[in-house]
Amino acid sequence: IWSNPLQKLIQNYAVAHSNIKPSGDVRELRRLTEEQCPDNYGIWSDADVSQFLVFLMRLLKPELVVEVGTFTGVGAMTMAEELPQNGKLFTLEFNEKFAEVGRGTIEGSPHGSKVHYMYGPAKDSLAQLMADGFENRIDMCFIDADKEGYPGYYEQCLQLVRPGGIVVFDNAMARNTLINPKKEPGKSLHEINEKALTEERATSILLNIGTGCLILKKHEE
Repeated sequence: IWSNPLQKLIQNYAVAHSNIKPSGDVRELRRLTEEQCPDNYGIWSDADVSQFLVFLMRLLKPELVVEVGTFTGVGAMTMAEELPQNGKLFTLEFNEKFAEVGRGTIEGSPHGSKVHYMYGPAKDSLAQLMADGFENRIDMCFIDADKEGYPGYYEQCLQLVRPGGIVVFDNAMARNTLINPKKEPGKSLHEINEKALTEERATSILLNIGTGCLILKKHEE
């Protein structure tokens, strides 16, 4: 479905008709990614997903955000620009080499002090955030990482977000999810999509943005 020319035309039209545009720092991060990670640069979030993230940030007005999957920092920079000056973005990345590609650009920007890097397995970093007292305090979690880890991140992030907070899973219908949900990564993606259907702790919606965005809003207490 995502290689369908009509789908791509629709996506490009939607992106062109949003007045949310990438900043100079975000464009620089994309340039660095293409230059230094030529075999991987396409794994950042699609343009419409980035626009949607900005829109969500402006609706929610979060102060504490967790990103699972830094890659080179395009998403981190996009979200950090929307945080207040006292806001914090904890960005989690297993491969430190990728994160270092954009770290200098992020830390040299006016928003660099908001971004806090955590390296290593994401499940360990999320557990550390809970141990540090962030359970039920995070305003928003954005997950764009190893798809096989999504079921575990689902539980950890729902514990971290505050009542009324949101969890966003990127690529929720990526690759073979619809064709073969019994094989990874489709198996794990299908698992969280099915789980969200009967989730009693949150309201969920699966949107046809990028290669699918699953969004959960934790119920107010």
